[in-house]
Amino acid sequence: MKIKNENGGKGFTIIELLIVVAIIGILATLMLVSYSHTLKKSRDARRVSDIESVKLACNMFADKTGGYPIGAWIDLESDLEDYVDVANMNDPQSPAHSYIYSGTASDCSFKYHSELEEDFKTVQCKD
Repeated sequence: MKIKNENGGKGFTIIELLIVVAIIGILATLMLVSYSHTLKKSRDARRVSDIESVKLACNMFADKTGGYPIGAWIDLESDLEDYVDVANMNDPQSPAHSYIYSGTASDCSFKYHSELEEDFKTVQCKD
């Protein structure tokens, strides 16, 4: 609804302007929520990709040596240096939340955050 002001010009009422601002605010909020969800999914995809890369490298190591790397995640750096760069694999959310590896000569497993920092999932080396 347009009204004439005292000078004969046309303009919008304050109600119309407030409604437009409210609609823009709602749309911006929806965009931020969607963007946040997309970021979570991308971090989760990076985690799964890192673990799958190390899993493949562990299986290649086992094929070559007859057993899986023994020890923890920190030990993988030297054992798998020919296959994958474990040193540069950090959790995308925070380096404080690193991946966890547990390996014996006959088996190994990984733990990683499947939904950011909410809960751990385990991936076995053998399919």
